[in-house]
Amino acid sequence: MKRLIIILIGICSILTACNNAEPEITIGTVISNLTEEDFNTLGRPVEYSESKKEDFKKLTFNFYMEHKSDTERKIEMFDNWSGVLDNHDQIKRYWGGKGTSQDNSEESFAEYQYELTFYSKGLSEEDIKEIFNESEIVVEWTNGDGSQSETFIIGDTITFE
Repeated sequence: MKRLIIILIGICSILTACNNAEPEITIGTVISNLTEEDFNTLGRPVEYSESKKEDFKKLTFNFYMEHKSDTERKIEMFDNWSGVLDNHDQIKRYWGGKGTSQDNSEESFAEYQYELTFYSKGLSEEDIKEIFNESEIVVEWTNGDGSQSETFIIGDTITFE
C-alpha cells in the first residue's frame, strides 16, 4: 500500500510538472551569402556601383514560441534592424528587408520572421555579431509556476553559412 501511494505521488508530480512546463522558445539568426539572383535585384546607388556580390550578406531571423493554453506571454521583439546596422560605423549597411509576425494573445504560439540584406564589406563575422550584441528580445510569461522572463541577445543567436 505504501508503495502504491509513493507511485501515485510520483505520477501526480510528473503530471503537474508537465502541465506547468516552460514554453518552448526557438531563436535563430543565419547570415548567408547572396545568390546571384538576389544580387542582381539589389538597387545600388552610384557610390556602390562597383560593389560585388561578396560585399553583401543576407540575414534571416526566426523566432518561435509555443506554450500551454493557460500561459500568458509578453514579447518585446527587436525590430530596429536598419538603425543598428547603419549606426555601427556610419556606413549605409541596411539595404532592405521584410518581416512577418503572428502574435495573437488568444493563441498558444507566437512567431516572428525577418529577412534582410546588408552591405558587409569590411566586416568580419565577429564584427557582425558585435553589431547585434545590444539587440535584445525579452520574453515574459505567466503560468501555474508564476511569472518568469528570459532575455535573448541577437548577436548570440547568429550563425554563418
